Amino acid sequence: MRPVRLQPRQSATRNLALCGIAGPIIYAAVVIVLGCIQDGYSPARDSMSKLGAVDAPYNLVMNTLGLPLLGLSVVALAAGLHRGMAGVPGCPGLGRRCWLPQVLRW
Repeated sequence: MRPVRLQPRQSATRNLALCGIAGPIIYAAVVIVLGCIQDGYSPARDSMSKLGAVDAPYNLVMNTLGLPLLGLSVVALAAGLHRGMAGVPGCPGLGRRCWLPQVLRW
């Protein structure tokens, strides 16, 4: 069985989608690890933003690997979905009907 070679556009779309999937996983891992190593932090009592507070000992980690990376991954996922849905009937922005009513009807 020969490996399937992706076109550059398909490869970029796949990579964007994978970034969108990896971002929340990395964010969850950062929150779990920082929550375990920060003294006095309780996930039941404290919000996740306390891990990135100014006086938090590991705020630089949370404020670089946590929230910004999550936001960038959501943007990458949106870009991947936009590229992947190009040419699909009902895709918004291409002069066709909006796909939301079709999804709701499903």
